[in-house]
Amino acid sequence: MRIGDIMTEDVMSIRMDDTLLTAHTLFKQLRFHHLLVVENGRLMGVLSDRDVLRWIGPRLDTPAETRDDIARMRKPIHQLMSREPVTVTPDTTVTYAGNLMLEQRVSCLPVVGDKGYPVGIVSWRDLLSAYVMLRNA
Repeated sequence: MRIGDIMTEDVMSIRMDDTLLTAHTLFKQLRFHHLLVVENGRLMGVLSDRDVLRWIGPRLDTPAETRDDIARMRKPIHQLMSREPVTVTPDTTVTYAGNLMLEQRVSCLPVVGDKGYPVGIVSWRDLLSAYVMLRNA
């Protein structure tokens, strides 16, 4: 089985100059765990919901919210994202991708096509679903 068979093609992306507030809003509204950071169509990095949570103060959106909490939300994504993400192609085998995720200790792999343009994403949940599907076949 190949990554192209199981990847999510409809991937949400964000730009490097977008803010932490933009990412936080997207994660809350759309309920997924990774955003691809794209500039001029090319993959530049990955931002996870955990990256966002690490930067958001615990007082945000509470009566105890401070100016620092609000100012932090203007921080640009390029200061928070994981750069040089580990990637795969649609032709990568599921087994190879799973091993790569374990070795690199990442929870998703951007799927790139020609010239580094993202064409999808595969997460550990996608790999687990593929495993269960194969075991039940």
